[in-house]
Amino acid sequence: MEIIISVFLLFVGIAISVIIHICIVGMAFSRGFGAEGVPIIKGTRLTLQDLKKMPCFEYSKHSVAEKGTPAAATDTAILDCAVCFDSFKLGDYCRSLPNCHYYFHVQCVDI
Repeated sequence: MEIIISVFLLFVGIAISVIIHICIVGMAFSRGFGAEGVPIIKGTRLTLQDLKKMPCFEYSKHSVAEKGTPAAATDTAILDCAVCFDSFKLGDYCRSLPNCHYYFHVQCVDI
């Protein structure tokens, strides 16, 4: 009799675990998280006209000094694209977004 009760409680525990898992996954998808755990942002894309209004400049040490560097960068630090983490090279076209003040390659951030 004890074996039957133990097996029954085991299956009840497994069923409760599965139900809790389904609820957690359902809440994650309803909050807008995709399969990889990355938030899905709906309806926030810029139009082409808005994108053209954003400042774009050719990278050089002088252009970065004029625009200001991100908080983590210093004059001796090499600035990297915040998307691809590749170092900027002279002549690369860059953007600095107004709210975060990080630098991006135009081709990285425009996507």
